[in-house]
Formats: sequence, structure tokens, C-alpha cells
Amino acid sequence: MFSNKGYGWKLVGALALIAGLGVYAHRRGESINPPLWKVVVEPRRWDNTMLWLPRALVEKVDETGFVVASSEARIRVTGKAPAGVDQLVTLRGIFRARDLTIEMIESRPLPPDLGRRRLVMEVVSSSHSRDVKMSSKLRKAMIPLLAMDVKGDSGCILSEFLPAHACRPVVDML
Repeated sequence: MFSNKGYGWKLVGALALIAGLGVYAHRRGESINPPLWKVVVEPRRWDNTMLWLPRALVEKVDETGFVVASSEARIRVTGKAPAGVDQLVTLRGIFRARDLTIEMIESRPLPPDLGRRRLVMEVVSSSHSRDVKMSSKLRKAMIPLLAMDVKGDSGCILSEFLPAHACRPVVDML
């Protein structure tokens, strides 16, 4: 099994297995959480399907709902808008094909600087690992970026994933 005899066949078999698992994951993943553009193109297929939009831009808000854009498609969502126009939200809801809407189950606004904050969180968390040493120059360069994420006067960084009492002072993180 571990010899070089039949290496080519073993390699072909392994690559075929990897390709087969990739196709299976693609097909299975599509039915679990389809992208919004596919739902809009084939409404009957996805009727009464639970959708999760991890990142959607609110384009219009009125009394009965709001319109969001996500993955190059727009759709109307019934329910109270969690944020104002031109703000990012994440939401879960049930797609209704009869009027091409999503009945919102839950939603929350996303911070506008999510991409930058995530990068800062990754750099800070990697600096705490035993294998990665952050130079003092890089640490000092990170302080202004971290200070941008400070909310309130408590002097600690708050994350949308952590409760307020779990925040850590900026000085302790570096």
C-alpha cells in the first residue's frame, strides 16, 4: 500500500476521490444555502426555503419592509429593517416565490468596517500564539488600528461576537 508500485493508479484514485467529494460538497451545499441570485432566477425551485444572507446592503426602507442587494441580486424583505439605507446587514428568512420576497426571521446590522476589523482581529490573535512573535515595531503600528475599534470610554476593544464584560484592555492585548 505504501510502496511506489502502482503509484500512478494510487494518484489517479486519490485525485478522483478528491474531485468526487468536491462535486458532492458543491451539490449538497447549494441545497443547504443557495446564493440569492439562484433563488431569484429559479423561484419555484426554492419556494419556502430558509435563506441566510451573511452580508447584504440595505438599498431602500419603507413601512412594510426593505430591499437588500446581495450576490448581484436584489430582493424585498418583509419586516422591520435592522439598519438604515446603505448599511450592511445579515439576515435569515424564508423565501416566498409567489411575490419574490423573504419573510425575515432574524437580522442584525453589520459594522461598516467589518473587513478591516476582521483583519485586525486576525493579526492580534496570531500575535498571541506561541509560534508567532510580533515585533515591537509592528505592535506599535497596530495601536492606532486597534484604537479605531474602541467603542465608548472604557478603553477596551469590543467585538460583535463577545459580550461587553468580556472585553480586554488594548494595552493587555499587545
